[in-house]
Parts: sequence; structure tokens; C-alpha cells
Amino acid sequence: MLIEQSDPQSREMILASATEEDARFVEQAMRKVVFFEELMLVEETIITEIIAKVSPKVLAFALQNMSKDFIETLTKHLGLRERRMLLD
Repeated sequence: MLIEQSDPQSREMILASATEEDARFVEQAMRKVVFFEELMLVEETIITEIIAKVSPKVLAFALQNMSKDFIETLTKHLGLRERRMLLD
């Protein structure tokens, strides 16, 4: 889904436009979507499990255009070597 791959700013523009067209559909669709930045709301043990299962390449892509606080929160669960590779 395009919206899941969009950065937060683009996502807001897409949602605003779609809501103008069909607000009910957008509301129903959004109940089924989880955004990457919502990981900040998940318990740290679950974040650790998720991060361990994601390839570094996918994680690096997902972290593009995210805030420094968000990146710090997620990468603190990585080992030093993995963190350096990801942030370089």
C-alpha cells in the first residue's frame, strides 16, 4: 500500500486528499494499517524482538526521514556493530 511506504508528511497529504473523496473508506482502511513510527508506543521487549527479525537493509530504509529521537529509540536495541553499520 502506497500510504504505508510514505513518509509522515506525505502520508498526511495523501490521507487529507483521500478523506475529501471518501472519508468513510479512509476511516475503515486506517483501522487496518500500522505505521512504523507507532513502534514508539510498543513495549521495549517487543521492539527488541521486531528489530531482531528485520534485515538491516529494510530497517535502514524504514528509518529514512524519521526523527532523530525515533531513530535513537529503535537503534538502542541493536548491538554496537549493527548500530554503526545502520547509521553509516
